[in-house]
Amino acid sequence: MKTRVISGIVAAIIGIGAVVLMLTPVYSIFIAFLSAVATYEIMNVAQIKSKLIMTPAIVLSAIMPNYFEYKSMLPFEIPEDAFLALYVMLMLAFMLKVHKNTRFEQVAVALYASIFVPYAFSSLVTLRDIHVNYEDVYTKKETVYIILFALFCAFLTDTFAYFVGVKFGKHKMAPVVSPKKSVEGAIGGLVLSSAFNIAVFAGVREWVFGGESAFSFAFIIIMSVVLSAVSMLGDLSASLLKRNFGIKDFGNIMPGHGGIMDRFDSLIFVAPVLAAAIKFVNM
Repeated sequence: MKTRVISGIVAAIIGIGAVVLMLTPVYSIFIAFLSAVATYEIMNVAQIKSKLIMTPAIVLSAIMPNYFEYKSMLPFEIPEDAFLALYVMLMLAFMLKVHKNTRFEQVAVALYASIFVPYAFSSLVTLRDIHVNYEDVYTKKETVYIILFALFCAFLTDTFAYFVGVKFGKHKMAPVVSPKKSVEGAIGGLVLSSAFNIAVFAGVREWVFGGESAFSFAFIIIMSVVLSAVSMLGDLSASLLKRNFGIKDFGNIMPGHGGIMDRFDSLIFVAPVLAAAIKFVNM
């Protein structure tokens, strides 16, 4: 428990530092690091040993989250669909080289990890840049708020669900995938997380945004509920993945808390949905 508390404090300090520095290159480096490590963790639990498969997957995972931000600086632009098609074909060609100790399922896991995971983390960069992409709509303060909103939806849902489940949980929500999660805990997590987010927005709107914001109460209320549900879906999906590989944690980079995927499994589902919602309301 002591190790878990210390690791949690360290993780919180790092997280606060990333938020404070979100408008600097440090944030981009931090997201690239999280993406690369999370991809490595998934491939590691899948027991992929080939460096020929792992190396390009990790490199792509570190590059992709910030690619869309910096692609205009490249001497020429490669269409994303063409690049991904080339990458998939290259990985399949590598599989032919290492087929004696690498199964197709492992290459499929590497492709999933190196495409979905960095894409999900790239959404955190997209959210960070909404005041640039929609400069006539959002301010820098609203950018900081929406990142915190995503973090609250991802992390507080799980926290509230845990405590409500411990106190009132009787009906198992997914007994095979995650035996400790209950229906009561899920409802409590969704309700309390949504209430917290709505209360925070009311305070921030009044005292930080001066009573006006491009984000409406309707948007925050709807997204609080939706993202809390999405957060639980992400957590259960990661639990199913771990059960499939017969492991307790994806890694041990944070003693007592597991790996990056253990801590960010909910956020990599929440961030893309929130980024898509913001894009939709600004169409």
